[in-house]
Amino acid sequence: MHGFSEDRLWFSQGGMVFQSSLQNPILVYLKRNETAAAILAQKPSEYEIPDGLRSLTTSRRVLDRILTLGMAYRLDDKRSVGRAWAAPAAAAKFKDWIPRHFLDTAETTAAFPIS
Repeated sequence: MHGFSEDRLWFSQGGMVFQSSLQNPILVYLKRNETAAAILAQKPSEYEIPDGLRSLTTSRRVLDRILTLGMAYRLDDKRSVGRAWAAPAAAAKFKDWIPRHFLDTAETTAAFPIS
């Protein structure tokens, strides 16, 4: 996770709605851009089950990256769009989304319509 799980960014035809626990919008903007730049340098998430039961860390990483890159794109970082499409494309190739663990499947599924 990139430390922004408390932030939410949703888009509509009329614009975007952003809610953050951080009070300074400039700080949110700068931290998001820094995080998006770091994501651009990383390869897309890979299928992994570190504890043998669930892949919640990977599922949340996919979702978090989509939210971060989506905001960066909407705030004028056009480099983020290609990488934002790579995250769900990589997740679509996973063997499965661990259906026995509801949150793994739900968080990975949530990344697709957002992207």
